[in-house]
Amino acid sequence: MENYIKQQAIVDIDTSPNWEILSTGICLLLNKNVVLLLNLNTDNLEFDGYTVLRGWDFEQYRAWDESELKTVKSNNSSELISNINLDHFSNFQTTLENLMGELVAIFLYGDTETYYVGKVVDVSNKELRLLMIDEDSNWLDFETLNLKEVSSIGFGTKYEKGLLENLNK
Repeated sequence: MENYIKQQAIVDIDTSPNWEILSTGICLLLNKNVVLLLNLNTDNLEFDGYTVLRGWDFEQYRAWDESELKTVKSNNSSELISNINLDHFSNFQTTLENLMGELVAIFLYGDTETYYVGKVVDVSNKELRLLMIDEDSNWLDFETLNLKEVSSIGFGTKYEKGLLENLNK
């Protein structure tokens, strides 16, 4: 994987058997605690935001071949890569502390369909507290999640940005 990181290659990361998700993007960082990906949206083949996975949650990955790379529509990866500070991603707690005040999508183990979208308001080594937001950009109640149950963190996507734009109207 280190060579793919240096090459900024697009990879598919398979999280089975821990949970059934395939994440696609440019792997920016891999350590024993986290994997940081610049997301490639496989529906529109454009880069969009970031995903942080647990470093121990995958066993398999593969780099895209030349024919697949040609399908990428708009390569805005350089701009998105330059906007991220890799030092902020040593583990999940540090990641979330550095995303304090940001809108994030939080996924939990055992449920790949449900996720939480909210602003990070507090983080400890045990819990994460979010101010929830709905799909119409209305602030809701606070939600406290067990940090050990968090399987992945998404942020900086068009979805979160759209919610913030609607909030400011």
